[in-house]
Amino acid sequence: MEKLTTTFGAFLDLFRYHEIHETAFATSHYQNMVLLCSSSIQRFSRGCCRSRRRRGRLRRRFFTVV
Repeated sequence: MEKLTTTFGAFLDLFRYHEIHETAFATSHYQNMVLLCSSSIQRFSRGCCRSRRRRGRLRRRFFTVV
C-alpha cells in the first residue's frame, strides 16, 4: 500500500511539474488524446452498426490503435 501511495505522489509531482512548466503543451496533448479516443470510439460504434465482417475489421484496427 505504501508503494502505491508513493507512486501516486510521484505521479502528482510530475503532473504538477507539467502544469507549471508546460501548461500549453500538456493541455494540447490532453486535447489530442481526448480527440483521438473519441474519434476511435465513434469509428468503433459506427462499425458495430454495419455488417459483421466490416465490424471485425474495424474492431481489429481499433485495438491496434489502443
